[in-house]
Amino acid sequence: MEELSGWLKDFGAYDAELDRVAFTSRWVAAERGLESDRPDALFVDPFAKNLGGTSGMAFSEKIATMYEEMFGWRDWHRCWMAIRTKVLDEAITDFASSADGSRFQMVNLGAGLDTRAFRLECLADCSVCFEVDMPEVLRVKDHAMSALKAHSKCPRVPLAADVTDENLEAKLFAVGFDVKVPTFWLLEGLVMYLDPEPVKVLLGKLFALSAPGSKIACGFLGDPNMKMPPGAPLPPFICPPADFEELLRGYGWNNVRTAIFGDPEMNFGRYPVDRPPDTTQCFCFASRSGADVSCSAKIDTARSGSGNKV
Repeated sequence: MEELSGWLKDFGAYDAELDRVAFTSRWVAAERGLESDRPDALFVDPFAKNLGGTSGMAFSEKIATMYEEMFGWRDWHRCWMAIRTKVLDEAITDFASSADGSRFQMVNLGAGLDTRAFRLECLADCSVCFEVDMPEVLRVKDHAMSALKAHSKCPRVPLAADVTDENLEAKLFAVGFDVKVPTFWLLEGLVMYLDPEPVKVLLGKLFALSAPGSKIACGFLGDPNMKMPPGAPLPPFICPPADFEELLRGYGWNNVRTAIFGDPEMNFGRYPVDRPPDTTQCFCFASRSGADVSCSAKIDTARSGSGNKV
C-alpha cells in the first residue's frame, strides 16, 4: 500500500463538504487511523487519517470523553471500531478464500468512507465491489480517494441509491450486479438508523438476490436498554440477538450466528477482562445454501415483507 505523508491531505472545498455529508464516517475513519498507528495494530488503513481529518479526530476525542463519564472506559468506541473492522476484514478474506478462484462480488450497503475496496488484497480476486450510498456521499468520497491517489483492488462501482428504495434490485442490476454469482453483503453500520419494517424488507430482499454460497455480515444494536447520552433518543432499530437471528432464518438464511462485542471472536485481547460482553454492539453472520425458488419469486417475497416480526 502506498504510504501517505502528513496527518491531513488537503481536500480543498471538498473538506467542508465531507464534514457536511459524511461526518460520522469521518469520525469512524479517524478511529481507524488511530488503530493503524498502533505498534500492535489489528489492521492498517493507509487512507483513514486523511479521510477522518481534524474534524473526525476532534469528534473522536469528544466521544471518548463522554464514554469515560458514562462507562468509565474512555476508549470504548475506539476499541469497538478496531475490533469491528478487524472481524469484518477477516470475514471478507475468508469469503474470498472460499471462492477458490470462482467469481464472487461484494455489495457494501451504506458504504460511507469505507476503504476496503482500496486496501484488502483479497479483493483483487473480486469481480466487482458495489458501494451503495447517497449520491452526495459517493461524490465527495470519490474526490477524496482521487486526491489520495488511491486505486481500488478490483473493479469498484459506486451506486447512488437509498437502501430502502423499493427499486434497489433494479438499480443493482442496471450497474452489473449478477444474481448468479455469490455475493458478500456488508451492512456495517446501517440498520440501526432504519425503522424496523424497512430493515425486515431489506434483509429479505438481499436473500432474494443471493446466489448459493452468498454471505451476509450485518451490524446491529442488541440491547433495548442501552444507555444513551442525556437527551439522546434511542436509535430506531434495536433487536435482541436471538430475535435478529430468527429474523434472518425466517427469510431463509442459513448458518446464522451472532458475535457480541467482547466475545472471544470480537476481542483480540483488547476487551477488558473484568467486563461482560456488551450486547449493545453485535454482528450477525449468515449464508445462503441451496437453490429453492427462482430469483423473481424470491424478490417478490422480499418485497412483500413476508410477515416476520422483530
